[in-house]
Amino acid sequence: MYIILGEVNEFEIMYKSGAKLGNTVNCYYTSDSENNYVVMKSSDGTLLHAIAKFKKI
Repeated sequence: MYIILGEVNEFEIMYKSGAKLGNTVNCYYTSDSENNYVVMKSSDGTLLHAIAKFKKI
């Protein structure tokens, strides 16, 4: 599945925990009226790796 975010004005990445090569990472997408968000978690959902926020134009 591919999600096209469209044009963004700016973006911010908030790192919480690193992931190593070969780790499976699940990505979750949500949005509100001003931003799109991608949340990256471990495959079992217990560890938050990062949150990426994309501000809409």
